[in-house]
Amino acid sequence: VDSGAYSRELMQRLCDVVSVAPENEAESNPNISSPRQQRASRTALHSLFRAWDGVKTVGSATATLVRLEDTALSAVVVGDSQFIVLRDNKIIYTSPVQEMAFNTPYQLAASDGNPANLEFQSPKDARKITLRDIREGDVVILGTDGLFDNLFLDEIKTVAKDVLSKEPPENAPFALAEALLGESFRASEKTTGDSPWAKEANREVKREVARMRRAGEDVEYELTFGGKPDDITVVVGLVTN
Repeated sequence: VDSGAYSRELMQRLCDVVSVAPENEAESNPNISSPRQQRASRTALHSLFRAWDGVKTVGSATATLVRLEDTALSAVVVGDSQFIVLRDNKIIYTSPVQEMAFNTPYQLAASDGNPANLEFQSPKDARKITLRDIREGDVVILGTDGLFDNLFLDEIKTVAKDVLSKEPPENAPFALAEALLGESFRASEKTTGDSPWAKEANREVKREVARMRRAGEDVEYELTFGGKPDDITVVVGLVTN
């Protein structure tokens, strides 16, 4: 089974959905008529629903989708893919993570193509987010857990500050995405030191050990160090007028 097939089909369908001009979508969908309905049809959640509903490939994936309409950013998050918004090299927003348990994120799956005994989510379970004061110059960084498990937010800010101070606006998003990919990949290969993943894993280990000891069990444990090898996807957007 190709573990990336589902996510690729989902993203391709999302590209198809968001590339449809609003007036064309209104013409093709009799349920979209009023200006209010047209605005709602362009939200991130609506787009994700339309894309997810048509995916046939067996598999699952987390998802983060962001749409900018004037100065309002609408977003949906399913699982542990995330996005952050940088303004003047300060993080003004970090999206939450959705997990059923440690290292068990929410995941989308084809509605009719997966075994009944596996638990998956749908877009109705997504965390819906609206930010209403997006400004010119804001930087939006989306990434899978391969980014956020391996780089602390302060490290992401440092990389962003360095790249944005050197690159012209037209090249900055690509250059920053490339730099974050490189830094997170190098961090993922480390076997020493701290990382967001190691910090959270150690917290979970200590919590479980404490529970077992309260139950009278004598247990030993080892802490986790270094990064977490994983698939890494990074998308960067720079808000312009």
